[in-house]
Parts: sequence; C-alpha cells; structure tokens
Amino acid sequence: MYETYEYSFSSYQGHDIENIVDKGWFPYFMPHDATNIKIRYTIDDNIICVSFNYTKEGLKTIESACKLSQVQVERGLKLYSCSHNENEQKTSSALIDYKDNKAWYWTANATQAWCH
Repeated sequence: MYETYEYSFSSYQGHDIENIVDKGWFPYFMPHDATNIKIRYTIDDNIICVSFNYTKEGLKTIESACKLSQVQVERGLKLYSCSHNENEQKTSSALIDYKDNKAWYWTANATQAWCH
C-alpha cells in the first residue's frame, strides 16, 4: 500500500505551505499568486499532482516555463509539457483551463485521472 498525502491551501502564503515547497512537491514554475491549491503526493512512486487557480500574471509564469503540446479550443484547454524543476529532464504535464483560470500539474509517472 502506497502512502499518499493530500493537502489544501487557500494561497501560496504561510508556514504550512512553505514546508511543502521545501520538500520539492511543487513545480518550480508554480505561480506565487496561486490560490485554491491542492496537492496529492505518493512517496513510494514519487508521484505529484497539483491543482490551483491562477491569475493572468501566474499564467505567464506557466506558459514561459512549459511547451505547448495540445490544444482543445472548444473546451478552452491547453496541455503543456514541463519539467518539475529547472535541472530535470523528465517531462511532466500541465493542463490549463483558460475558461475557469484553473491549472492541473502532474509528474511524468502520474496519470491525469489519478490527479482528480
């Protein structure tokens, strides 16, 4: 049985979230003005899933750090390929919902379904 941890934060501010950031559970491009942050992490497989709401400034941070890989115009969604940290070669994914200003991020060894 895998140990899975789930956390929720109203914003990127505060002592509790700093402990999570220090553990490296957020991608390096995570906007510091993100809100409604939810993280799911499995230690055994090093699987990380994060969802959050973003601002226009935060969106620029994501778009500049990731590479566009797929667009679903009718649904207002874009899928990006990203790295979890600036030195990592492993590809992770970020799904951006442009209609609801919401983003999901998951590491390469996770599935989008596991993250929801």
